[in-house]
Amino acid sequence: MTLSILLPTRNCTGYSWCYIPTNPPTSTITTTTTVVAVCGIDTGYACANGSEVEGYTETGKGLGVPLAPYKNWAKAQGYDFWAYDTDTYGTKASLSNQLVKDMNAHPEYNYILVGHSAGADAIALAVNNTDLTAKKILGIVFLDPSVTARIKGKDQPITNDFNDIASMGIKVYIADSDKDNIDLGIIPGFTAPFVPFDVPSHTALADSTDVFSKAIEYLFEN
Repeated sequence: MTLSILLPTRNCTGYSWCYIPTNPPTSTITTTTTVVAVCGIDTGYACANGSEVEGYTETGKGLGVPLAPYKNWAKAQGYDFWAYDTDTYGTKASLSNQLVKDMNAHPEYNYILVGHSAGADAIALAVNNTDLTAKKILGIVFLDPSVTARIKGKDQPITNDFNDIASMGIKVYIADSDKDNIDLGIIPGFTAPFVPFDVPSHTALADSTDVFSKAIEYLFEN
C-alpha cells in the first residue's frame, strides 16, 4: 500500500481527537484505519489529554507532548486516533488487556500501533492476545521497549511475545535511544530493523520527527 507522508508541526493544539478510550472507544472519524498511541509511565496522562510534559521534545529539554508527531500525523491523514497512558492502568499487563478488549471490539478497523517505553511492551503483549488477524495490523512502531512486564505480581522478560510477533508477518520498526541496543539485543528471533538513534534522551525519542518519518516511511514503503 502507499501512504502520503505528512510531517507533523511541532505544536499541537486542541486535542479534541486525543482521548482515553472507554469500553470500547467510540470512533470519532469515519475511517477504517485507527492509530493507537501508547505512552509509557510518568507522562502525567499527557498522551491522552495533550498537556505538556518536561523532556518530551526533540532536544529532550523543555515541555512537549509525548508521541506528538504520531498524533499530528494521524489527524492529518484523517485517521481515527486512540491514546493510552500506562499510568492510567497501573501495569503493562492491565493496559494490554484494555488494548485487546478495545481492538477486539472493532475488528472492522485496520490498526497502526505506536508504543513508547512501557507502552511498547504493552503493545507486544496485546498483539499476542488479540483476536484480530495479523493483516488487520498495518504496522507497529516500538520506541525503546524494555522487553519486560510485571505479570501476576512478578517482573519477567517478555522476549517470547516479541519473538512471536516476528513470525506473524507484521511490519515492525524498532527505534532505540541507546547506541548499544542492550534491551533490543535480548530479542534474538526478531528480524525487524534495530535502529539506534543519537537522540538526547529516552523521552526525546518519543517526539523525534526524524525517528517518526523514518518509521512511517519504513512501514509503508512500496
